[in-house]
Amino acid sequence: MRSRIFFKLFMVLLAVIGTLMVLMLWVINSSFRTGFEVYLIERELPAVQQAAQRLGEYYQHQGSWQNVRGSPRVWRQLLESEGMQFATPARPHRRSGPGPAPPLAARPGRSPLAAQSLPHRLTLTDVDKQRVFGNPDIARAARWLPIRVAKETVGWLALTPQSLATDQLAQHFVEQQRQNVQWLAGMGLLLVLLLSAGLARLFVRPVTRLTQATDQLARGDLEVRVPVAGRDELAQLSDNFNQMAARLQQAAQLRQQWISDISHELRTPIAVLSAEIEAMVDGVRQPTPERIGSLYSEVGGLTGLVADLHQLALSDQSALELELTTVDLLELCQGHVALFQPRMAASQLNLLLEVEPQQCLQVRGDSRRLSQLLTNLLENSLRYTDAGGTVVVQLRCEPSWLVLEVKDSTPGVPEAALEQIFERLYRVDRSRSRAMGGSGLGLSICRSLVEAQGGTIQADNRCTGGLIISIRLPLSDS
Repeated sequence: MRSRIFFKLFMVLLAVIGTLMVLMLWVINSSFRTGFEVYLIERELPAVQQAAQRLGEYYQHQGSWQNVRGSPRVWRQLLESEGMQFATPARPHRRSGPGPAPPLAARPGRSPLAAQSLPHRLTLTDVDKQRVFGNPDIARAARWLPIRVAKETVGWLALTPQSLATDQLAQHFVEQQRQNVQWLAGMGLLLVLLLSAGLARLFVRPVTRLTQATDQLARGDLEVRVPVAGRDELAQLSDNFNQMAARLQQAAQLRQQWISDISHELRTPIAVLSAEIEAMVDGVRQPTPERIGSLYSEVGGLTGLVADLHQLALSDQSALELELTTVDLLELCQGHVALFQPRMAASQLNLLLEVEPQQCLQVRGDSRRLSQLLTNLLENSLRYTDAGGTVVVQLRCEPSWLVLEVKDSTPGVPEAALEQIFERLYRVDRSRSRAMGGSGLGLSICRSLVEAQGGTIQADNRCTGGLIISIRLPLSDS
């Protein structure tokens, strides 16, 4: 595939650059030829202007062009009086019949050099541009000079350009220039070949690297990276590939860690259940109500863990069911504070609700999911706040947002762990968390619930010790 891309790109570049070069050379050649013809005409104009002035004097003296019509002698005398020299005189030619003699430029037997001389390329016409004498090929006239008497036009003097095909000196010069252009075209074609090959190789190189890296990635090498050079689209594509590979590698590591953590979380309660039931089956322990209640508690923990995992899976698939309505968050917080205060008091914790006086504390959200959010946050503070501490639930408004903060007292969270506490199954102190009954999924569920309702959540340490969980939810429009 690499060779095909290189060949296609090479042919495209060769065709484009080659076409442009051929067009440029054609334009240069045509422009030079046209410019050379114009130069030859401009060089002869002063002599033609003098001839036109002389013809005007003749007309003023004669009063008409009658004596010039069909008179080569008069025509020659008028032009030679202005220093124009006719070429080699015509060879003897007998007239075959009556009628006016043909013009000098058109007579048979006249050499090409004679036909190219300036006098033989001039044509005298009357005021209506009807030919009086001179070159009959008026259609090829390049310049028309008026012949005036007392500021009145009495005729025209037309100049026909030289034919480069019959002018040996001009033809030699043009041919020499054409050969130079052809030589330049050959050199340019060679340069185009080299330039096209170099550009094609330069463009294909990062594509080749990406292709090889993609093959390695497809074979499972998640550590492969592509060097990024430049700032063009190919460099951006390489950078995107590197980011994709890094995310796939991170996802693979997280998946392995996730499987390991889930296995561990499920293995512990299952091992306890298995041991207790085996002891009862063997008759080592009696199935007393207390032991059955303990087994039921373990089953409840497993059920809660499975439910949490199911909810996170729904969140990952964007399949979390939401019934968005206008929710009074103050009323919801008051109900949860009243529900948790006895449990907080039993753990020697003081639970407070602080509300800044605002007219509206309503958000657009799902009341059931918001209730689950508050429950998880308060459960987290209940488990991890040291006895004798305080937990504060605070509500305040910001432009377009309602801010809910849950603040607790010591202990806090290490700064490096603040961004990780929302990761699934992450625990700052695994042994302490497991002893408190936490699975490490509570804050992960909180983040998924908040983000599903268009909000944001973040964690920070209090300057006095403890943790602040800050949630911003969009205010209701109504």
